[in-house]
Amino acid sequence: MKFFNLSTLVTTAAVGFLISLTPVRAAVLVDYEIIDESPSVQAGITASDFTPGPFTDYDSNDFGFATTSTIRNAFYDGLSGSGESAPQNLADSITEGFFFEFTMTGVDMTITDFDFQFGGERGGGGNTAHTGFYSAQYSLDGFSTAGTQFGTGSRANNSNSAAYTLQEISVSDPALTNYTGTITFRIYSWDVPTVAPSSAQQVRLFDVQVLGTAIPEPTSTALFAAAGLLLVVRHRRKS
Repeated sequence: MKFFNLSTLVTTAAVGFLISLTPVRAAVLVDYEIIDESPSVQAGITASDFTPGPFTDYDSNDFGFATTSTIRNAFYDGLSGSGESAPQNLADSITEGFFFEFTMTGVDMTITDFDFQFGGERGGGGNTAHTGFYSAQYSLDGFSTAGTQFGTGSRANNSNSAAYTLQEISVSDPALTNYTGTITFRIYSWDVPTVAPSSAQQVRLFDVQVLGTAIPEPTSTALFAAAGLLLVVRHRRKS
């Protein structure tokens, strides 16, 4: 008695195998909705926590994570407790380690978009208006060499309460197309005050998302396909 139809088994196995290799379309691959917690990730993707850089010569109290009643977000102040001003250009930001970073690892990844909320506030009294800037960069070698910038922007911060603008960066880079391995992302920040630097001048960001496609982890469909192919091979060997 035959329990399996060979042609049906081969067809099912082949279709299942192809489905298992189909990239996820236009998905959020990594989502840091709450920046100081572990991210949500698409199947087949692993990602690190969102961490601040070394911020050389700056007090940790003036650069890191902040918590309010409604949102947790990364931030840096315009003046550290030690009396040293925050960077006022990208070159100094890179040299002094003023950045936040994370890594993501996957198979056949194509990065299409990089989104986050960016803004700040001029907390405290007096005129502490300022403009915050950012540079979004990636590296395929963990920034052992200079990173590649794929987006930049700014936002004037003239309010005593935090305000944000969604930054939607369209990514079109051959190096991030069908890439297998680990990508390190960094968001460098710096501040240009309209008056003397002040700790009330804060640049903030949150809800960082990476969108694109990637090969997912093996599913039950893929496992069934693999089992089917194995049965085909065994059947042929016995024939």
